Formats: sequence, C-alpha cells, structure tokens
Amino acid sequence: QSKGFDTSVLPSLYEPKTFSTEGINNEEDVYDKLVTPLLEEMGWKKGVDFRREVEFAAGHSTTGHVKNKRPDYCLHLTQHGRKVYAKVVIEAKYFMKNNAELADTFDQCLSYASWGQAKVLVLCDKNTIYVYEPDRNGEFDLNHHRTRYRWAELSNPEKFKELKSKLNIK
Repeated sequence: QSKGFDTSVLPSLYEPKTFSTEGINNEEDVYDKLVTPLLEEMGWKKGVDFRREVEFAAGHSTTGHVKNKRPDYCLHLTQHGRKVYAKVVIEAKYFMKNNAELADTFDQCLSYASWGQAKVLVLCDKNTIYVYEPDRNGEFDLNHHRTRYRWAELSNPEKFKELKSKLNIK
C-alpha cells in the first residue's frame, strides 16, 4: 500500500461466519439457526447434498411412517430404488444435559447410521457438536473416536476446515 499498490484486489483469507447460540430456544432453532446454516456455509446445498428427515428402507417398511423415526439430517445421499444411503447422519437435539441423554441420542443415531450405512455420525445440540468416526473394525463407540466442537470455535478457520473434512466423505 505504501508503494502505491491497490491492496483491495488481493484475495482475502476465508473466514467462516460466526455461529451464535444466542436466541436458540428449542430444537427447531438448532436446525434452522445452527445446523442448516453450518452445512450451507460448508458449501452443501439443502435438497441436493443434504436433506432433512430422510426415510430409510427398514425391513419390509420404511422409517418414515413415524416422524420421530427419521434422522434429522442426512449428508451425501445416494439412492438405489427404495434403498437410501447417507454417508453422514446428523441427529440434533435442543440440549443434551447429561451423559445419559448423550447416550440415548447416540443409540438413536446409530440405528439410523446402520439403515443408511453411514460412515460418520454427528450429534449436536445448542452447545456442542460431536463427530463419531468408526474404529478400525467399522464400529461406532460412544466414548472413542469422537471429536467435540463448540459452535463458537467454528469461526476459527482451522476448526471449521477440520470439521468440514470429517463430514466431506467421498
């Protein structure tokens, strides 16, 4: 700038938006103000790259007959006839206040992951995002192979990039 160069034409480093947990009052707010904006900020399109409440074939039926038996989000979907596969399954709650609620949500998400043959499970609430990756036997474990993120730390480009790479399953 001191030598007369117009620095406004230089590229700027990517800075992810800040995800504020202010005004999150219920589970629907977690969907609308946190999870959907996060996935869109990562470059994925709703209805194309991710969908809400996807029905999976479950035996001779589908999971969609009962509203609470569908995962909140599925990312990287493929479909072969009635069979739907999702590489990432996301289950969101308003607030998981203790380990028992975290374990219940994990079990719920684990059943969706088996129906959709998911490679990554994500549990989140108004405070935290938990990303579970399978162990070397391909099994998910509540207490191992888990990474935790706080919503506020996702404004850090390195944390944002790390989370995105965990969800960007090819």
